[in-house]
Amino acid sequence: MQSGINAARLRVDGFVSLSAPLHSASGAAAIAVTRALRGAAGAARLELNVATGGGGSLRVELLQPDGTPIEGFSMAESVPMVIDSTNATALWSSAPTAPARWRLPKQAGADGAGVQLRFELVGAHLYSFRLGGA
Repeated sequence: MQSGINAARLRVDGFVSLSAPLHSASGAAAIAVTRALRGAAGAARLELNVATGGGGSLRVELLQPDGTPIEGFSMAESVPMVIDSTNATALWSSAPTAPARWRLPKQAGADGAGVQLRFELVGAHLYSFRLGGA
């Protein structure tokens, strides 16, 4: 009988992910929308725990309570993420080189309605996200 000590390593927040295939039957990207996130007004960063495979990507837009994109944070302005990281910062073309300098408008969610995130995934796994920063 053999014995031994084994170790397993699990990705941070890696118990479950929102996953999308690289190729779907419809050819469309997978879309996921969060519920309203309260207390997000003034956030300076969107950090993601994400893994994209070969050819995969993730984009994200920030939505007002009525479902319309917040100016400067639309899907069209989102820089596609092709990365495997537990701490990736989302970028938009309105602020591509200074991710810590963008700031969610104070009026976004200031009325208590919150903001929503709309993710577009192709061949990607989204494990977790967090809005924050000062």
